[in-house]
Amino acid sequence: MIDMFEGPALSLVALINICQIDVFFIPATIVIVICISLFFSYARPAIIHCKQKDLKNKSPIFHFYSETLNGLVQIRIYGRRKHLISKFTKLINNSTKAAIAFDIVARGFGVYIFLLGGFALMAIGMTVGIQQSSPINSGLYGVTVIFLIQFSELLQWSLRQTIQV
Repeated sequence: MIDMFEGPALSLVALINICQIDVFFIPATIVIVICISLFFSYARPAIIHCKQKDLKNKSPIFHFYSETLNGLVQIRIYGRRKHLISKFTKLINNSTKAAIAFDIVARGFGVYIFLLGGFALMAIGMTVGIQQSSPINSGLYGVTVIFLIQFSELLQWSLRQTIQV
């Protein structure tokens, strides 16, 4: 939850630094924010659905485990051990499949967000850098590109943490 609040704050700091160094990079940041927010609104339902499925498949495991602990004597008396082990194995497998599916979807979302930000950064950042190329501004241009990369990464991370919360 801390990352959810800290990410946008750090992104804002990076954005302010970018604007202070070079005003011509503002369109790059606007394009990155627009691309990322459009993709977030597109991918959010699928990611939330996977997370809900993951949580729904974890609940029966905890319920089954607590029931098993309460009825250990009856399980041994009636010889239900193998049956309960196979049922528990099935619940664990379903939960693991849902957790892996959510992990794949969340990581894929992060990769696509980073690629969208990177391509927007390359396209607009290089255009601005070429237009203003001079030996004096080259250091500031490099720092601005680093801040744009950091901005894109922080925004992507905070969106992933928002989905987690």
